[in-house]
Amino acid sequence: MTEEEWLTALLPIRMVDRIGLGASQRKLRLFACAATRRVWEEVDQWAQYPNNPHRKTVEAAELFADAIMSAETFAGYRPAGFDVEGVVTEDAYGSARWAVTHLITSMPDEAAEWIEQAALLLDIFGNPFRPVAFSSDWRTDTALALARTMYEAREFSAMPILADALQDAGCDNDDILSHCRDPKQVHVRGCWVVDLVLRLS
Repeated sequence: MTEEEWLTALLPIRMVDRIGLGASQRKLRLFACAATRRVWEEVDQWAQYPNNPHRKTVEAAELFADAIMSAETFAGYRPAGFDVEGVVTEDAYGSARWAVTHLITSMPDEAAEWIEQAALLLDIFGNPFRPVAFSSDWRTDTALALARTMYEAREFSAMPILADALQDAGCDNDDILSHCRDPKQVHVRGCWVVDLVLRLS
């Protein structure tokens, strides 16, 4: 996959395969969780049947991704008899591939879901062809507070304000500033700019 194909990708499975097993386990799992959160109503329907995942499994997977929940406790959220797919698998790459295969094919409009998941991948992984060097000088108290609040609340409307704070601190990176200010850009936990501010990987 070329850089241009990555930035214009509509097939998230190719994007996940491009990232590969070497990608951040945390980010891969947060992607799977974000993709699942997009379809909460469907998750509620799945939970009506034995051995299927439900919202609490997604929330547990997020805690596990952020090392707030232990692997032992996380394993308890795997429904009995549930195959090793979905957000509760120990393998984060497997979780991501589950999202771009099984989860997508379970949606009424697969093509629309491809676009939505590709947007999530772009938010979480940015442009892997051009890693951004982030200066510690840009991590001001204001930037840190904004990033932390958005991350904890899962509410990212303050991204343009974060861009202003970073720019005030001397950030002149167009990729960072445009990502924060793009009104069409979706943001979720794992957003590559927020992660850079918070020193998360």
